Amino acid sequence: MQTNFEHHNYNLVGALKFQALIRLYNNCISFTSLGANVDKTVRGQMGVDVFRISGGLSHLVSSVEPLVTNDPGYAQIYVVGNGGEEETRLRITKASGRRNPIGARFVMKEDIVSDLMKIMYQHNPYAKVYRNARTTLRNCPSKTLALTTIHRAMGQLYQDSMAIVRKYGPPSLFITMTANPKWKDIVDEIGHLASAADHPVFVDRVFKLKVDALLEEIVDYGRLGRVIPHVSVIEFQKRGLPHLHLMVTLEEDDRPDTAEKIDFLVTAEVPDPKHEPKLYDIVSRLMIHGPCPGRPCWSKNGCSSGYPKPFTPRTVTVSGAYPVYRRRISENMVVKNKRTFNSSHVVPYNKYLSLKFDCHINVEIPVDSTAVKYLYKYITKGHDRSSIEIKDGDETKAFLDARYISAPEAAWRLLKFPLSRRWPPVTRLAIHDKDEQLIYFKDGGEIAETLKIQEPAMTNLMAFFVLNLEDAVGADGRRARTLYYEDIPEYFTWNKKNKAWTARKNKTVSVGRIFSVSYLAGEKFYLRTLLSHRKGPTSHEDLRTVDGILSPTYQDACNLLGLLVNDYLYDKALEEASSFQSGHQLRHFFALMLVNSPPSNPTELYDKHWDSLTDDLIRLNWKDKHTPLLSKSRRRVYGLFKLELMLEKMNTNLSRAGMIESKDDKRKMRHFDEVPGEVESMAIVVIRLEDATQKFNVEQQGFFNTVKRSLKRQLPALFYLDGPGGTGKTFLLNSIIDLCRSTRQLRGAGKAPKRRGEGREEEKRQGERGREIHIYDPKFDDPALAYETARRCLIDTLGCGLEPLRFLTCSKLLGPVVEGTVVPNGTRVPGTASVLDPIRGAFNIGTMIQWLDYNDCFLAAEWGHLSDNLGSILAVADWLSRTAVAEGKKPLKIHGGLVLENSFNRVGLDHVVLVKVASATVTSKLLGSGYLVVV
Repeated sequence: MQTNFEHHNYNLVGALKFQALIRLYNNCISFTSLGANVDKTVRGQMGVDVFRISGGLSHLVSSVEPLVTNDPGYAQIYVVGNGGEEETRLRITKASGRRNPIGARFVMKEDIVSDLMKIMYQHNPYAKVYRNARTTLRNCPSKTLALTTIHRAMGQLYQDSMAIVRKYGPPSLFITMTANPKWKDIVDEIGHLASAADHPVFVDRVFKLKVDALLEEIVDYGRLGRVIPHVSVIEFQKRGLPHLHLMVTLEEDDRPDTAEKIDFLVTAEVPDPKHEPKLYDIVSRLMIHGPCPGRPCWSKNGCSSGYPKPFTPRTVTVSGAYPVYRRRISENMVVKNKRTFNSSHVVPYNKYLSLKFDCHINVEIPVDSTAVKYLYKYITKGHDRSSIEIKDGDETKAFLDARYISAPEAAWRLLKFPLSRRWPPVTRLAIHDKDEQLIYFKDGGEIAETLKIQEPAMTNLMAFFVLNLEDAVGADGRRARTLYYEDIPEYFTWNKKNKAWTARKNKTVSVGRIFSVSYLAGEKFYLRTLLSHRKGPTSHEDLRTVDGILSPTYQDACNLLGLLVNDYLYDKALEEASSFQSGHQLRHFFALMLVNSPPSNPTELYDKHWDSLTDDLIRLNWKDKHTPLLSKSRRRVYGLFKLELMLEKMNTNLSRAGMIESKDDKRKMRHFDEVPGEVESMAIVVIRLEDATQKFNVEQQGFFNTVKRSLKRQLPALFYLDGPGGTGKTFLLNSIIDLCRSTRQLRGAGKAPKRRGEGREEEKRQGERGREIHIYDPKFDDPALAYETARRCLIDTLGCGLEPLRFLTCSKLLGPVVEGTVVPNGTRVPGTASVLDPIRGAFNIGTMIQWLDYNDCFLAAEWGHLSDNLGSILAVADWLSRTAVAEGKKPLKIHGGLVLENSFNRVGLDHVVLVKVASATVTSKLLGSGYLVVV
């Protein structure tokens, strides 16, 4: 690149000055400013300016036009500048700031800045764009860009979809259609050598035509059955292709509720290449799932989507999940990427749709209604985002939700194609108290004039009161006072311009939905309840009037109407919420209900709605599809366990909340401890362990290091930790558990041992190589109860053993093999004079204990006695204790003799030397050394 710098004859001094100001010269032509989290506490009062940066660096881009006319900066200078001396001086002023950081000897030269500006305007494409931006903005009419797919808008779409479900039932088909970059329409436009990723406009236009054709085939022509309502959403993958999610509800007679109907609509097998060659080609290219390793669906446990699927000779419906489609074993195979696939790798599809559109079209049938809300939440979850979580030193969190817009999505929006569709239309009905309706201001309008309005704008709720006051007649001659608020849109249409309900000529297919209100909203919640249960109210006061009595609050009106008696309101609230809330949200709602306003019979409420309260607990680990499904009885108890955990965070429990738990439920709840799907991330465990080790005192650090060395050596070990209450024993044990998780000593990584009230606490985990790690905390144990239990068990053992001595047939089996044999320090058989070796003694005691089991009760041979185990080891324990006593006498005699000898000497041995000599002597004797060696 030839620049004006070649015409300058810079000497050594000029070069040094330019190098000293190189950063300022760079700043004067920059488009963005540098952003960082700067810590200025390290800055001193004198000397070099020092600061510290934490986190990552960022580049900040301001608006195109400056907010303050006379104060542009960075890229804004390209917009407002004229390329002359004024712009040059402006850039020098902005780059240098108020003071010269280098010193008076070094000053930025205007001719150098002017040359840099010329280079940028001649060769930098962004500088050219910014220079023409002001003219472009002035010639462009003022428009407001509204992004309708923010989180709140998608939430409203989900609520609308669930309102359709409540009226017409769950969907019958769930269809996902993905754009095919090899479509002939796309290839003909961009050519065979071009990539579809480089031409998102062509891809979006063709996909839009395909989507319209698909909706026409399914909705208008009824290829898969007569359609009542449908909901569709367009989504875009990161750097991927657009795809459509479509939920369709069919007429009652056309719904695939049997295996035969499912097989007619959905196929999950490789077609015969001889009889269906075209379909075989489409399925082999577009409907094979795999190979999985290295792809996003792959995890250490296998494919997260569950492929390959098991072979099944017929279709089977499964409660709470997709049906198990027919996948018969056949010779039809697909070779892809040098790998062979069969029907177990086929994504379910419809033959007609695949042949018609030649793309990936997945057709699923959500048979069970419990899966419906999750499908609707999936298609209305919103578009891709990038999330950043920042944790400050005071543990306050800031969450930044950044939109990610790919090229196909940007093109789709610029072309103004719809992102969602639904039928029938849903009318959202406002809910507010008197004089509390929302007021909207248009951008650019006179706010002062708007605030002068004496009467607030009419809402559809206030217009509903006007309808009832006039007793207006709607479609089919239906009067307004005979309708609930949600039924109004079927007989009247809302005129947005006139802010009034207008009667329809004929009743139409429409759905009314009152905005959802949380139970914690107080009076507004009861206001919504009254609107759902009363017909013909003419005002807010009339809504609170029951039998001629004006209630002061909406809650009192609900009480007078009997809506709060016998938990009727709670029952209806749970029933309505279950249609669009997840199981976790419902449990939280139920827990708040138990704490803040307890129902009269919470157990009955839970037994009635437990299926909805636990619809997210179908599997113990919901993230792993390979885990088996829970039975209904276990799922119900698992829901109680989860509800108990929520109530514990609210400083209460099931019993205090009025829930009556059966003994069987309590016993089963103990089996649920740590759920694999809710484990803590390894990063959290490591950070918590590092924080804990910095808080250890000397004794805690020593114990921790000892355990750590033992885990590293992988040798069996036993450790005992003792100390007064409040010295940090539990804190140290939890840190050891985190140590095991962080070093992968345990398979599971979850929460610390739960402190769940009385009873012993034990943390037990199975290691990767068969090792078991037990951490036992006898914090809540009762020593007296433990001693009494052991004493009774021992007495029971001895009693069961002595009783059979009355029977001659049993006595003949006892005693030594050779009569009269007495083993020194052997095992004494209770009730006899026999002293036997430990093996023969164990056989004798076991025979005595089990004699009654074999002769007194049916099936005792299989069941055994509660004390059999203790009785079997009693003989070995007795022999070991006697042997230990006999061996212990020898070192005592040796040590005592040495002490006695030392006491008679005039100059006795030093005590430390004596201990060392005695220890060596005892060790030598135990190892079998003779008298001469020892002495």
